[in-house]
Amino acid sequence: MTTEGRGNVTYLFCQPEKEGRENGLHSSESFWTSIFALYILIASDLRKPTQIPTYKFIKDDKDNWKYIRNKEFLNVPIGLKYDDLIIEGKINKFMKRIGIPDEAITAEYWDKKPDIIIKKDNQISIIEVKTIGSPLLKDSVEFYIKLKNLIKIKSEYNVELYFLYSLGNNEAEKYLNNNDPPFKIILWEHVLKAIDLDTGELRRAFSGGKKLSYYYNNLKLKGHKSG
Repeated sequence: MTTEGRGNVTYLFCQPEKEGRENGLHSSESFWTSIFALYILIASDLRKPTQIPTYKFIKDDKDNWKYIRNKEFLNVPIGLKYDDLIIEGKINKFMKRIGIPDEAITAEYWDKKPDIIIKKDNQISIIEVKTIGSPLLKDSVEFYIKLKNLIKIKSEYNVELYFLYSLGNNEAEKYLNNNDPPFKIILWEHVLKAIDLDTGELRRAFSGGKKLSYYYNNLKLKGHKSG
């Protein structure tokens, strides 16, 4: 289930028709994955440090779910090249590229395509993107954990896992329901805010005459501080 409304990006995901994820007419997750990838490339070219806040989603002492701001950010490397950013590429091909031995790349890796991989120096960031499509399944979570551990053991790269979704997606507890989540959460609301402030060309690509703040003005909630 999603919560569409003013103040979160899920409202934008549901356009142009908002009948719901099954019946509405809206753009695919691949489209929004490309938007985020373009933002990363543009932000990298600004030649100044860009940090995207990350969160974890945990239960508090009263057994209520809440967002807690992490100390760590997704740091966008300066000077990314096109080859450093891979969109929906086959992970087995990427594993070969970074020197993972063939015998370690078993059949379970052959057809997997992470949404976004950023590789810079010895750091790899793998980002799973969600809009209003299918949820992140338990099997996928387990796959990414196994992939991270394999790359760590078989190569010289550090790996971080990120999960990009909107505050309007209230299914997070289904697949991030532990106090030591494998993914750091990135919120689409922060991404839209960053696009609004930093990347004029990309900001102007959004039609409708609305300020992008329309979609991120709900960032100030309990346990969740704006970046």
